[in-house]
Amino acid sequence: MITDLRTAGDLDKRFRPSVIFDLGRIVEEAFTNIIKYSEATFVTVRVNFSEDDLKILIEDDGVGFKPENIVGGLGLSNMKKRTKKLGGTLTIDSSPNNG
Repeated sequence: MITDLRTAGDLDKRFRPSVIFDLGRIVEEAFTNIIKYSEATFVTVRVNFSEDDLKILIEDDGVGFKPENIVGGLGLSNMKKRTKKLGGTLTIDSSPNNG
């Protein structure tokens, strides 16, 4: 999963409390899904930011899934909505047996 947030303006504007809250909820939901479904034994979280963007990369060694097969998944849906609200994109790169 890669969350790529592009915003205009200064870093302090990008990290106002409501943004931090939404970012926390996105990461929390990713971890909830990993714990509930992935059977992972290892998780990596990377946060990179520059003046122009913020990227959160979460990787695990779990069983993986086909994102297109998720129907009615509120967790992923909420993650997408929050990311879009922040002006970003959510990318899920997973397949069976490939975390």
